Formats: sequence, C-alpha cells, structure tokens
Amino acid sequence: MPDAPTLAHQQWLGLIQPVGLVVVPSALVSANIVIEATERTKWQAYAGMVVASPINDEARLSDFLAFAESILEWDLRTVAGTPSGPALPETLTVALPELRAQLEASSAVPDPDRPDTWQLLVKVLPAGTAMDSASDNGTWTASPHDQFERLLRETNVPIGIITTDTTVRLVYAPRGESSGYLSFPVAAMATVAGRPMFLAMLELLKGWRLSRACPTASRLGAVLRESRKYQNTVSTKLAEQVLGALYDLVRGVQAADDAASGTVVQETLSNAPLDVYGGLLTTIMRLVFVLYAEERGMLPQDAVWVENYGVGALYQRLAADRARYPDTMDQRFGGWARLLTLARVLHDGAQHSAMRIPARAGELFDPDRYPFLEGRPFATRRVMGDRLSNVPRVSDGCVLRVLERLLVLEGERLSYRALDVEQIGSVYEAMMGFEVKPALGASISVIPKTKAKGSPSHPVVNLDELLGMQGAERAKWLKEECDCDVPPAQAPLLKTATSVDGLLEALQKRVSRFTPTPARLGALTLHPTEERRRSGSHYTPRELTEPIVATTLRPILEAYGNTPTPAQLL
Repeated sequence: MPDAPTLAHQQWLGLIQPVGLVVVPSALVSANIVIEATERTKWQAYAGMVVASPINDEARLSDFLAFAESILEWDLRTVAGTPSGPALPETLTVALPELRAQLEASSAVPDPDRPDTWQLLVKVLPAGTAMDSASDNGTWTASPHDQFERLLRETNVPIGIITTDTTVRLVYAPRGESSGYLSFPVAAMATVAGRPMFLAMLELLKGWRLSRACPTASRLGAVLRESRKYQNTVSTKLAEQVLGALYDLVRGVQAADDAASGTVVQETLSNAPLDVYGGLLTTIMRLVFVLYAEERGMLPQDAVWVENYGVGALYQRLAADRARYPDTMDQRFGGWARLLTLARVLHDGAQHSAMRIPARAGELFDPDRYPFLEGRPFATRRVMGDRLSNVPRVSDGCVLRVLERLLVLEGERLSYRALDVEQIGSVYEAMMGFEVKPALGASISVIPKTKAKGSPSHPVVNLDELLGMQGAERAKWLKEECDCDVPPAQAPLLKTATSVDGLLEALQKRVSRFTPTPARLGALTLHPTEERRRSGSHYTPRELTEPIVATTLRPILEAYGNTPTPAQLL
C-alpha cells in the first residue's frame, strides 16, 4: 500500500491522465513535493480569477501572465517577453524555411544558475484555439502542440508551457527522447473535485521552484529528469512481466492443444520445433507493437477499430468479464480469435466506412509465418479472404493474464507512449534465447543463484529425473546444472524426498514464480538457452550509451567541419 504522499500524487495523476512520461510519484516525493489537501487560499484566489465564458458559462483563463504573477508568483521582471521583462532573444525564434514556418515562444523563464540560458518556454495561444488540431500550410501539417514541441527541441529547452483559455499544459520534450505532457483543465481545477489538480500544478510551476532559492534537486527540471530515470526501472520490471506473459501463453496454448487432442502444436513441434517458440514470441511482440502504436495514435481512433480490433479495448472488456464471471474465464473464448483477426487486418489491410488500414505486410503479422497459431496444419498457406475456422481454444483467461502483464505495472496502467526504443528492446531481450520442448517428466523451473546478464534464467528441472538420483547427489546436480543452491534448512528434505511432492517442499523457495505448479509429462516447457549470451544483446540505459556514442563520434564529425555531407555521415 503506497504511503499518503505517494497516494496523493497517484490520485491527481489519475485525474490528469498524462500522455507520455512527465513525472512519477517517486520522483515527486523524493523532491519533497507534497499536495496539501487543506490548502485553500491559493485555490480560492484562482477560482476567483477564472471567468465564465459568455457562450457556455465554462470557466476560462483569460490572462496567463496575470495568473503566473499572482497565483504562481513568478517574478515577471525576469521573464523574457513580458511587458516588465527583457526582450525575447533571437535564439528562441526558429525559422523552418523548408516547412514555410517560423516557431517562436511568447515568453521564456531564465535558468537561475546559467546566464543567457532558459529553463522553460511559454506559448500562449489565442482563446478558443484547439492545441491538438492539425493545420496544413501546404508544406507542413502540424498542430500547435506539435509546433511547440518542435520549438522546444530546436532550442534545446526541454520544458515548456503551452496554454489556451481552457487548458494549461506542461510539456517535457528532451532532445533525443520521447515527449510527454500534463494537461491541466482550467474549468475543472476551479471546482472542489478538481482542487488536487490545481494544487499539483501550483507545486510544479510555482515561481520558487524555478528560482535559485529552491534546492537544485527540487527544481522542476530536476524532478522531470529524475522521473525519466524511472524508465530504467520500468524496463527491468516490464521485461520481467513480459517474460511471465510468455510463460502464461505457453500454458494457454498447451491447454488449447490438449482440448484439440494434440492437433494444435504437435505437428509443428515435430517438423520445426523452433517455430513453436517463434510463434509464441511473435504473439507477444505483436501485442507490444500494437499497444505502443495505439498510444502513439498510429492506429485508427474511430469506434469500429477500437471496439472490434483495439488491444487496449480488448483488455478492458476481458477485465470487465472477469469481474462478472471470475470463476469461468478459462472456460470462455473469443479473445484469441480477435487477436488473430487483428494480425490479419494489419498484415493485409482493410477498409470499412471511414476506417482505412493500409497493408503493412512484413513478417511480424504474417498469418502464414506460424500457421499453428490459427489452428492450421504445419506449412499450409491460407487462401486470401478465407475465414478463421479452426481457431485454437486459447481461453479468455489466458489472454487476460497475458494482457495484464503487459499493461499493469505495480497496480498502475502502464503508458506505452512513455517508452522509448530502448525499453521496447529490453522487452524483446527478456524473451530471447528460449526454446519450447515437451517435458520429459513432471517439471518445474528454478531460480538460479546468479542473475548476471546472459546467464541462463529459470532453467527447467525434471523432477522425476531428480527423484531417481541418489539423495546426496541431488543438491550437487542442481548446483552444477542449474546454478541453484538449496537453502541449508531445506537440504535434508531434498536429500530424503521420496516423491515429487517431497521435492517440491524441499525446493519451494527456489521454484520459479513462472511455474507455480509442475508441468506434466509431455507438456510444453520453456527452456533457456545460451543464445542471449552469444548474441551480446542486452538493454543498456541511455545515460550510459549516450556519452559513449557522443565521445566516439565527436572527433569523426568534427573532422568534416560544420556542414558534413550526407555521404560523409554515412
């Protein structure tokens, strides 16, 4: 259960629904940013400042600078571009002649520690402007928000505020990283229910937090940078959960194979055993790709797509089904067929009314790459336009468990929009280097003593084989073959065990959470191999790779002068 300060941040972030990664509760708490629920003075002053629209009586913020000065307590004498401050420097105006556009800020807040540098840009849009509606100048189609993000990246000022009379939006767009933003609704913040959002905005944007008086670690920029470091933690935890999803999928396909008397995977397992693992891995990566694309707005947003094909919507539907039918989810079906249909649509393309999906082709979504996923015989090819007629009975319970591992992290919905390429790569890395084999006896996976990158993880132990060994040899075999040490208190139980249940009792602290119960003889089991170590493919945080790459490439690029040609760069 999170502590009170963390819970308070989770609550207002839940109301805001961030797009991408901007701040995380742990970084806010570390910076001593606390939401004081009893604070009323500033909120009352704010509520008195917003005025009702003559059109619909909705509260509006007519003067952002007045709000910044009286509510946020900014010293406008230091803010460039304000009537009482210095002029905006030319460096904050960016010309894009190839796009026939010029980008400029309305004002800029200086960095208190570095003269002539800026920590935050402000763009005030005219009342009624829809900041996310794209306009087309004939060369460039971009929304005011997109243009503002481009300005932040071009000026290398990662923090900005873009505002209209209805919304104050905090944008974080570090160069070379994915962007994120928090949209604070003006009208909602003036209500009692919206007061936590106002207090959060006040704590993040108040003048003190942008000034030299504020400790460096508690300033806005430091909080946003620290929040980005959370991505490394997300990568590790998500990769582990995705590996769990792969184990869940193995069990789900095994159950479908049992229900079909062995006709789902046995033929493929006999003819091309690596294809079974490849098909399961591809299924997980399809889901990761689609979740990422959905949150990035790369797929249709209309009701036809969302209700019939969207993975996020499928998760919500299955979660609702579980709430109504908690005991029968593994006897319910339909989710797997929907995922197969989604793959066909993305590969082949489709059009219905206003919804149009171009054919993506490629191997990831190719239905003919792993026919067993659709319940077709090994090495068969479909006929274009045919129906899915023999879909494996992978239960909705299995599909839900897989999606939950991909979408929920420590009780919170994960934002795929906040993930960079490195994080997606770490997900793939976690699932590399396995093969699917039928169990040669009752089998479980165990946790190795060392967890160094590249070491085999969660090796499979044939309990029947282990039981057939001399008692004194069992611990030695586990150590040598699986790098698994049995706790001293359990060693006598391991030595004297005379049944599989006895072995499980002895190994209980070393049994992998991915295999809570033994797989039966002949069941599909996931075996780690040495492929990951041989490939050298491992996730490395940006703060390690960036200086290495920069140091390596700098002298090469400098040798070409200020304007290297494309051929030289290549």
